Amino acid sequence: VKGGVIREGYKADIVLLDANLIYPLADYRMYSHLVYYVDGRYVEKVIVNGAIHNKRDIEEQLIERVKDLERLIT
Repeated sequence: VKGGVIREGYKADIVLLDANLIYPLADYRMYSHLVYYVDGRYVEKVIVNGAIHNKRDIEEQLIERVKDLERLIT
């Protein structure tokens, strides 16, 4: 499996965050902000093995799945 770099032909998983974070990201504190303050609310897209998953699409899929499960139990 080719991986470990972001380059055409390589597999990569990437999380793209919203640049309009509530907390300003100073260069010297960027990593601690990402670890301690950023959560799923700031995720805009996820790329897994080249497939792009938008936040809205994932939320809609989850809502549909919940509705399907609700139909099964009622």
